[in-house]
Amino acid sequence: MSWAPVGRLVLVEWIDSNSAHGWHQADDMLATVKGSLLCKSVGWLLLDGHDRIALVPNLAETGSVGDALTIPKLAVVSMTELPLPT
Repeated sequence: MSWAPVGRLVLVEWIDSNSAHGWHQADDMLATVKGSLLCKSVGWLLLDGHDRIALVPNLAETGSVGDALTIPKLAVVSMTELPLPT
């Protein structure tokens, strides 16, 4: 296969939002909203904009990409470039 990915392969650590639906006891709800919000995603960096990044985990030999994830830059904790597989 002789095709190049769209951008750098990266691991992004980011903070997500959280919600709980319905009625719960206050202690149960507090435990839910105090839970970890840290997420990790791996993909090719499709966009590195001033206020957001976009990752795509799926690439096709034809140049198509699939399943984009957009993350606000305010939510990004770290971004690490990964070595490309050989």
